[in-house]
Amino acid sequence: MERALAHPEEFAKPGSTRYVSVVMRPEGRLGDGPLNGFFGLCLRSKGGELFLGKPGNEAIDKWVMEERGGTAQVATASPVVANQATLLVLKIEYKEGNDRLILYVNPKPGEAEPTSGTVKDDADLGVTDTVLMYSTGAFSMDELRAGETFQSVLPIKK
Repeated sequence: MERALAHPEEFAKPGSTRYVSVVMRPEGRLGDGPLNGFFGLCLRSKGGELFLGKPGNEAIDKWVMEERGGTAQVATASPVVANQATLLVLKIEYKEGNDRLILYVNPKPGEAEPTSGTVKDDADLGVTDTVLMYSTGAFSMDELRAGETFQSVLPIKK
């Protein structure tokens, strides 16, 4: 499933910072399916695609950011756990040339943005124009959000 952004030029301006969050939950047995049952979210632009989720190669038991297809993978220390929902928050600092991406795993709603996360700085996303779900493994996804601040993409603390 994919969805084009209505105003991609507004989302991905050079010099801007944007956040994307999503809750992902592996279903069934981890790794079932072709290519180790990968699943995740892709941010597409004319320059390429960034994949965020559970990969099909290398760090197959960790949450990762990589080029779609598995190259230039950067893995978190956080494990992917079957049948456990995980909140992923991606910070995108759009720059001239390579962008800076920071992935936070299970940040606490209502708290300040973490001071550290997993960093990827070898991708030039360009103008992100499409968001798509991409998988060969069973998973559920919920609460997809995009915004200009960390707090704007977090679930509301109850």
